Amino acid sequence: MVDTHEDYYICCDSCFRSTYGDHRLGIVVKHWNEGKCPVCNDHTPYESFFKEKELLIKRILLTEWAKQPAPDHYTSYELLLQIGYSYYELEHLYVPVHRCVLNMTGTFSTINQVTRPIQIEPENGEDGFRFLSLNKESDHETMIFTTGKRDIILTAMPDYIDIRIKSPEDRPG
Repeated sequence: MVDTHEDYYICCDSCFRSTYGDHRLGIVVKHWNEGKCPVCNDHTPYESFFKEKELLIKRILLTEWAKQPAPDHYTSYELLLQIGYSYYELEHLYVPVHRCVLNMTGTFSTINQVTRPIQIEPENGEDGFRFLSLNKESDHETMIFTTGKRDIILTAMPDYIDIRIKSPEDRPG
């Protein structure tokens, strides 16, 4: 894995023990193979989100620069998912050779809501958005949340996240 300082590190996806980060991949691999994994229970924002994915998402917040090409369609370079009092920042990431993935880049306990004026919230009779699926098989990774009445479909594109609000019958196969 690569951290925010572009250092490499190796982390066990079961116990979350990991090596320290280093800009030299060979050193990180050597430490991993020697069992030098001093970092305990450290989670990336993506791992933290998936530990809480059973919880309800209260709101999806978009920046003031998000575009709305149609009433139930937005595009944004990033967005926030609010679970409880935590906000998870989700961005698109283009991986060379035509692969677009969703990348959780941060977790916040407070935000400036003025910079997030566009909000997708539960409507009457909806208690929040539940995580439904993550499709990593496509060249454009897709995450779906549902209220039962509406689906929120987030698709990674090369330059933005495509956000569509649809009925469950219109869900991608």
